Amino acid sequence: MPVRQSEERLTESLRLRLTLAEAERLRAVAAEAGITVSDFLRRRACGYKVPAPRQHRAFDPAMVSEVNRLGVEIKKVGNLANQVALAAHTGRRSRVVWDEVAEQIGSALAEVHAVLERLLADEDLGNDSPDGEAL
Repeated sequence: MPVRQSEERLTESLRLRLTLAEAERLRAVAAEAGITVSDFLRRRACGYKVPAPRQHRAFDPAMVSEVNRLGVEIKKVGNLANQVALAAHTGRRSRVVWDEVAEQIGSALAEVHAVLERLLADEDLGNDSPDGEAL
């Protein structure tokens, strides 16, 4: 198997004739592996390893809903903080004190942290795919 030296440049090109179906299949397989068609063909022809197809992960709808809910909560806390800051800068008396805002921010951050931990735990469970070769 020939090994390309790091200083070697890819200067040569070849022209290849394919059917439309073959060309579409080649593009699709290369895209699944996350590499260009040229890189895919070079790797296959030279016996180099081709990356395994990328795994497209489906997210749990309940988790997506939870993340969206947290986004709404964080927006509410931000709006509250803006209202308190505006009141402070305009000399108006605010009904909310900064301690309450800080408490709500801390609570929202704790929820976000818990959800992210669950997402990462789910990601780790789904990440044990073996290295394989495409095509």
